[in-house]
Amino acid sequence: MDLTRRGTLGVIGGLAATAVLPGLARAQAYPTKPITMIVGFAPGGLTDLLARLVAPIMAEKLGQQVLVENRTGAAGNVGTAAVANATPDGHTLLFTSAGPIIYNPHTYQTMPADPLTQLKPITMVAEGPLFVTVSSKTGIKSVADLIAYAKANPGQLNYATSGAGGNMHVVLEMFRAHLGVPVTPVHYQGTSALLPDLLTNQVQFFADSASSIVEHVKSGALTVIMATGRERYPAFPDAPTAAELGYDDLAAIKNWFGVLAPKDTPDDIVNKLYEVIKVAVDNQEVRKRLEAAGMSPVASTPKAFSEEIAASSPLIGKVTETAHIKVE
Repeated sequence: MDLTRRGTLGVIGGLAATAVLPGLARAQAYPTKPITMIVGFAPGGLTDLLARLVAPIMAEKLGQQVLVENRTGAAGNVGTAAVANATPDGHTLLFTSAGPIIYNPHTYQTMPADPLTQLKPITMVAEGPLFVTVSSKTGIKSVADLIAYAKANPGQLNYATSGAGGNMHVVLEMFRAHLGVPVTPVHYQGTSALLPDLLTNQVQFFADSASSIVEHVKSGALTVIMATGRERYPAFPDAPTAAELGYDDLAAIKNWFGVLAPKDTPDDIVNKLYEVIKVAVDNQEVRKRLEAAGMSPVASTPKAFSEEIAASSPLIGKVTETAHIKVE
């Protein structure tokens, strides 16, 4: 090799290394201050609980505090917008359920931010079914009983949601369409707000993940009558799945929880966060608590999480359009 060519290759190699080094240095230096992980739902709900489950391990691995902050409102839109508009340096993150990301953009007439274009997925932490659950005070034990109750008590069957236009609202509208009877939605600010009314039969049913209902089911206060998806859940072995009931649309529904950042957050920081959150999800105690909450640990890569969101959002859009679900 002649000296000129060798010199040219050396310059090119040096330039490539120089281009990579800032990213490596940035990732190594990150984080430089405490991280705020925003949850768009009230304290005590599953989204909040899961965020607080992974935050301490993230803090230990990153060497900085990870502070969980609840910014509630508009079925998670307020918290989502706060992160979408934050400085994209990895110090403000969103821990969220699927609702604000793939449901709300199709159900809200106006959005304070577009989660599909203004956020960068980091990882899906966990996923699981939703359970249609009734107040035991109704005497309802099955979907057939629910339909009979509606016919015997016209205008008195209500379902509760954790926020108008959110995933619970959409899923329950899908369920209502299969019932073929009138049902009135009643919207609350989070699951913790609706449970007292459900337990006292002010509203008759709702749908949520296992963690919010399992103790009430064990006590006999609530009864699970259906699970979304295709496999029965061990804690509620008598509850049929949507697939068993022939509800193909609900058989494809799952609830997931994940972490996202502002869209311009550098990839090296996103990848570092993914690796740290994966360590948290792989922790045996965390996995045990996720499974106890009816969730399957995932820890998907940023690419896989992005692909999941891109594939599922249009499907939800078709459902909301058919059901005419729109929130002002």
